[in-house]
Amino acid sequence: MTPDELLDAHPGARVLTLDFFDTLVTRSVAQPTHVFALIEQVLRGSGDDRWRGFAVRRVTAERAARAVAERRGDGSDVTIDEIICHFAVDMGLSLADRALLVDLERQTELSVARPVRFGVEMLAGARSRGLRVAVVSDNYMPADHLVAMAHAAGIDISDLDVFVSCERGAMKHDGGLWPVVLSALGVVPAEILHVGDLADADGDIPARFGISAYVEDSMRRSHREPLNTAPSVLPLSRVEADNRDDAQGLRWDASMNLAQGALAVITAAQVQDVIAAARRSGAVGAHFTARDGENAKHVYDSLRERDPSLPPATYTAVSRSMMWRASLGAVTPETVRRFIGDDELLTATRVARRFGCSFGGAADASTVLAAEEACDLVLAHAAEVEEASAALRARLLQYLDAQGVTEPGHHVVMDLGWTGSVVADLAGIVMAERPETTFEGRFTALYWDATATRSRIPVHGLALDEFGSMDDNVRLLGAMRYLELLLSATHGTVVDYLNGEAVLARDGQITCLLDGDIDAMHSEIRRSALRILSGDHPHVGPEHLTRDTVWASIMQVAHTPSPDEVRLMSVARHDTALDHSGDGAALLRAAPEDIRLEGIPALQQSLLHDNWAQGSLEAWTADPASRWIADEVRRHATMMDRRWVGQ
Repeated sequence: MTPDELLDAHPGARVLTLDFFDTLVTRSVAQPTHVFALIEQVLRGSGDDRWRGFAVRRVTAERAARAVAERRGDGSDVTIDEIICHFAVDMGLSLADRALLVDLERQTELSVARPVRFGVEMLAGARSRGLRVAVVSDNYMPADHLVAMAHAAGIDISDLDVFVSCERGAMKHDGGLWPVVLSALGVVPAEILHVGDLADADGDIPARFGISAYVEDSMRRSHREPLNTAPSVLPLSRVEADNRDDAQGLRWDASMNLAQGALAVITAAQVQDVIAAARRSGAVGAHFTARDGENAKHVYDSLRERDPSLPPATYTAVSRSMMWRASLGAVTPETVRRFIGDDELLTATRVARRFGCSFGGAADASTVLAAEEACDLVLAHAAEVEEASAALRARLLQYLDAQGVTEPGHHVVMDLGWTGSVVADLAGIVMAERPETTFEGRFTALYWDATATRSRIPVHGLALDEFGSMDDNVRLLGAMRYLELLLSATHGTVVDYLNGEAVLARDGQITCLLDGDIDAMHSEIRRSALRILSGDHPHVGPEHLTRDTVWASIMQVAHTPSPDEVRLMSVARHDTALDHSGDGAALLRAAPEDIRLEGIPALQQSLLHDNWAQGSLEAWTADPASRWIADEVRRHATMMDRRWVGQ
């Protein structure tokens, strides 16, 4: 309903009560706990390292203070002073420090206050109809602070009754505050229309008293796990807050939120990293490889039009299967196993396709072979496989010559990651034939298997490398399929090279999104990334593209997706087969129907390697029938919990 329609539907209402946060006033960050990240940024700006991790500590202190208040059992809420006291002793804070924190939080809240269109229109509509209006809020800040925040957001509520839990000795979320409100206003429940953003505190609870309640929760679309708060999340947080505000009263576009936010930050950082590496090394060429390099290459080209001193760049079509096949010198049981999974069932035709050759009538094309049988078939045709590999290597070098990748000198090659092996294979093939050519790999993220690649070429992980914590390496592993799908070009994967050009799989799996246009997403990624790098973006600039902020952008969307984002990806499939056959793998795994507790460890491992782990867990959590499975996976592997900051 619009505000007018809502008021028309309740002609008997004499009083309108409004929740405050995310109903009348919101903030210029995506979620409330990001205010504490802003405070930490200010505190750490003084060079005092004791404030590192303040934002998370502030969240946990509030939870601890509320737990104490609940044990007290008098129905009262905590105050800001009580919250600060909860970590003051552990941190050794002086009285001056405590006063500083309280004042800084007040001032920060005022600086980020923004109006909520729906709430403002409800207030204006009620006033024009002569209704009495009051604010009813659960909060640790006093009423005068809420009045000041509203004023900072351009809303005058100085004439309203403001009922705040920390001052009234009762709370809204358990119903204790409503008798206080009814008594003070001198009305009966049937005369009140209440509007808020929480289904329980603003919907179910007042309805039990006989109060007409309406929940408008659109301002919560950008909320994620509260404990994931640190200065590194702020660039993305501000972008998502803008998108949330722009969507007020309109359809929330999760695909555009991703494109303008996390995906644009990642792409801009990729380009900035390549430019910095190329300038530092005097590179003769920059190469954006695989399908996930297409967006970055477009942005780089736009920047090079403005600055021709940047080295020429290519969009170089390579893939895992092509590099493996071209690098295959000798067919042995070990090298064959690289192409055939232990549990795969394959026809002879599919096996031959993986190695780029024909095995003739060696086996009935329709006969399904177990992994061992498939390996034996390849070993029996080792000569054909080695010949096909050598021919592919020659065609690949012809293509790379045409691309300028083999030009003498130093080259910078960009890829998402994850072990860096594809780029290292590429470099190995070229340097074996063109020893005057050298390479370095620039990767968005590398996980622990990348260590061996460092002995082959120099590599750099922008957001994460294998020296990061094991928990973060596991989190990255669970996000790989998600990032690959969203950042990959929609054309087919390269399946061969011919006459100096790449041959693409015409029937390759195209990214499919339930609720979004992938081409429109990619267009918006490029536009937003270019704005960031050009200094034209209102919230994110080149100076914000650090390791921490890129990692935060990845984790916020890949590790703590919103329900809208999970729904968006619910039918997405991703082509992962070496022979580019089949329908692709579902990004979100269906909850297993017959899982037992002893199967949880294997399920968790499979999720990490084959699907988008956190998206799948969130989908299971949303279904009461499968929630226990997600809970058990997270209990088994604590790094799969929603929290990623400060772990």
